[in-house]
Amino acid sequence: MTRRSRALLIGLGLLLGAVAALAQGTGQICLGAYADDNGNGLRDADEAPITRGVAASLLNERGVTIASLLLIDSAFADDGLLCFDGLPAGDYQVVISSSQYQATTASSARASVRPGAAPARIDFGARRLVGEYLPDPVAIVGALDSAAQQTLLGAGLAAAGAIVVLSLLGVVVYVLVFRRRRRRRAQGSATDQPAGAPASDETEDYLRPRQRLDPNRGSPLLFPDDEQDLPGSS
Repeated sequence: MTRRSRALLIGLGLLLGAVAALAQGTGQICLGAYADDNGNGLRDADEAPITRGVAASLLNERGVTIASLLLIDSAFADDGLLCFDGLPAGDYQVVISSSQYQATTASSARASVRPGAAPARIDFGARRLVGEYLPDPVAIVGALDSAAQQTLLGAGLAAAGAIVVLSLLGVVVYVLVFRRRRRRRAQGSATDQPAGAPASDETEDYLRPRQRLDPNRGSPLLFPDDEQDLPGSS
């Protein structure tokens, strides 16, 4: 299918959506994402559409998020189009986020839905980030509905509570087991020490053999004074 044929089909689909919305008194807001390679903030003829890696959230007049969509889930993702359908007349704001692209245009825009008017369209230009990237938690959470967000929040709180409980349990086990074991070892060492032995904090000089010094020569005596000379000695 050529690019022109695809554009005609997209235009026809949008026209049918507009007719259905007009019959129901509702409207559309569409986002068109494109790869702004030169970063001029304008869509040039040779710039291709972005088909994935973009999320959009729709806010009402009070700033409350009422819908969130991923570009990859759109029926027109191959052409970089993402549409919010069945919107009552009023003023809205579209907030765009991406973990794979850096915006070259505004990442937030306002649009209005009016009965009988053509679908509002917002163009979003971005350049692909170079190198590896990490998923953007804000974009991921923003693309979830309210029930999924509440489930994710509950799981996070439960995980945090489990970490706190395990930490407290570790402290209790340390106090009740390890400190008591160390105390028993210390008491056993004190009991096994023979009576009259010096305390463990005394210096090793206590255990060293004592020598009497000759007051005349200042050197230690090899034999006690009351011992006899050995036979054969002069």
